[in-house]
Amino acid sequence: MSLAIVTGGSSGIGLATCLLLWKKGYKVVSISRSLGNLPSSVEQIQIDLSTLDHVLLWNYIGERKVSILVSNAGTLNLNEDKFTDNEVMKFTNLNFLSHYKLGIKALDVGVESLVYISSVAALHGEADLPLYSSCKA
Repeated sequence: MSLAIVTGGSSGIGLATCLLLWKKGYKVVSISRSLGNLPSSVEQIQIDLSTLDHVLLWNYIGERKVSILVSNAGTLNLNEDKFTDNEVMKFTNLNFLSHYKLGIKALDVGVESLVYISSVAALHGEADLPLYSSCKA
């Protein structure tokens, strides 16, 4: 059975992706900050990628033959103009750096397919969301 790992799998596009891959017969592992409403056969691992705890995920990926890594985790915060420096770093870690680092690891260990989920904000930007728009490019 082929293994698929989906970051941000507890809700939204990530949850839908987990369910689609599961229905297609993949063994699915959902990585997210919270647990989602997924079938019991879908493994769920709670990791907060905004803290760069993805190093924990590196070991997990390195120990298994992963067919697909769907890099989807992310968040939108409409108050980014009020972010502290620490909040800017956590936001950037989650929306950009974690995807980059996981992609490098995926290439290192031979993941067959790497899928990045982006946002339409990357295409035209949002004047009031410069940090989000730049992270999703």
